[in-house]
Amino acid sequence: LTSIKKVTVSAPGKILLAGGYLVLESPNTGLVLAVDKRFYTTATFEFDQTASAHVKIDVNSPQFGQTWKYLYNSVALTLSADASNNSVNLFIEKSLRVSLLYLLTAKEDCLCRITLDIQADNDFYSLIPHLQERGLDRSLKSVELLPPFLPATTSGPDGNVLKTGLGSSAC
Repeated sequence: LTSIKKVTVSAPGKILLAGGYLVLESPNTGLVLAVDKRFYTTATFEFDQTASAHVKIDVNSPQFGQTWKYLYNSVALTLSADASNNSVNLFIEKSLRVSLLYLLTAKEDCLCRITLDIQADNDFYSLIPHLQERGLDRSLKSVELLPPFLPATTSGPDGNVLKTGLGSSAC
């Protein structure tokens, strides 16, 4: 018998006004403001009474068109990336390791799969290409007409994401 628990959480974005990456080293300081634009993660936990010590983990980023797959061994306490992953994402892997430490203390029996869907408000990425595709002008009114969680826009052949300065970027 399989059961499912689902939860969605969010965190505010930020604007780094002063300090840059120097704030990571003491005694440097910085100034950061929270904004009303948010990141969202929906976690779906599947439980099965016949589950083994292995937990399958899928991390989906529809805005970037990517999925990362992992296998967690709850006996050996190891996290392995699936060979089918198109890229390595060390940030996601480190976040999973920390989160799994918390889950271990929860002593959830029969956890067999975790699916994480991560998305950000449109304002984290440039909306100009989306406005142009729809024949809309560059105005707040037009931005408000766009559907939520549009794919992140990129530039050129290198595929760099066009950011706005929210999140981990400085303004």
